[in-house]
Amino acid sequence: MSYNRRYNSRRRYRRSSNSISGVVGDAASIASRLTPGGALIVGVVGFVLLYFVAPWGMEAWLEHSKANLSHSAIGDAMRQVLDNVFQRRFIHPFEWAGIAVLLVSIGIAAWKLYTEEDLSQGQTQSGSFLAKLFARLLD
Repeated sequence: MSYNRRYNSRRRYRRSSNSISGVVGDAASIASRLTPGGALIVGVVGFVLLYFVAPWGMEAWLEHSKANLSHSAIGDAMRQVLDNVFQRRFIHPFEWAGIAVLLVSIGIAAWKLYTEEDLSQGQTQSGSFLAKLFARLLD
């Protein structure tokens, strides 16, 4: 019985890294293990996938789903709702994450090229936080 209480109290404060924001931290972790050129490649590939490919795939699926809706007034209203929801909840965050991945990878590559030192986990997390912040400002 006490085990369940202890487990539940710990679980309540644990954060999940399964969001799109976790992709930025993962990309920073990968880029910090590579050479400066490898870090740039991670940034460019991550940017292309998150900024162009993922939103394109979601838009294609959305258009296919909207084509199946009826052509009545309710169907037209649902199309507008779907457009707004997908833009705000899915496409915009993926574009933001793409910018953040590119920024953090460029920062890591510049750091490694300039100092020729590896980054610690704390430095990688700080760089990821700053990249997310700057991506919010740029987006």
